[in-house]
Amino acid sequence: MAKRKLTVHDRVLLALARAAGNTQDPIPYEDIVIESWKCFPERFSLRRHPEFPDSNDQNKSLYGPLKKDGYVVALGDMVFRLTDAGIGRAMALEGMLNGERAASPSVRLSRDQERLLRIAKASEAYVKWVDGCADEIVDFDARSFFGITVTTSDEIRRVRVKAMCDAISAAAAARLAVAGQLQSLAEFLVARFPTATGSDATTKR
Repeated sequence: MAKRKLTVHDRVLLALARAAGNTQDPIPYEDIVIESWKCFPERFSLRRHPEFPDSNDQNKSLYGPLKKDGYVVALGDMVFRLTDAGIGRAMALEGMLNGERAASPSVRLSRDQERLLRIAKASEAYVKWVDGCADEIVDFDARSFFGITVTTSDEIRRVRVKAMCDAISAAAAARLAVAGQLQSLAEFLVARFPTATGSDATTKR
């Protein structure tokens, strides 16, 4: 029933938010079209060829109401990103779909947390983890995931590991789909590479 209450613009906004992981990452128009089609095939499929997406409504929504209402920013070359208001609106819509009250704005990630999540998702450790190749992850991958080098002191290592874990916890609180994988990976890295992550120094105290 809640899904029926969504307007076309709501659905496009949700698709953008899901593609961006509720961050302000820039997302190409084509990705928004595909995501909206996957999420709402009954609304964004070609009438006579439902196996293909129809991109007409997405264009109208992004350049029309969503941009006018301050939810979306057009970056040029058909690339878009959410604003703070857009993230808040998308989270409220997700809450409605889940039969929950709108998520609190305090759940939104900070710019630094968004940056850390981008680093984590782009890391070699994450690529190997999602590919089911955890046994191929080495200590260099673990350090890179947390933004650590071989010359980083134990104290700074612990600070950076905590910052990354806090960002992942915030992503989980915001119900980002990627949070579960990142949380499992972070726990794996800390347990498997205690020296690289500085966790052995904590244990020795």
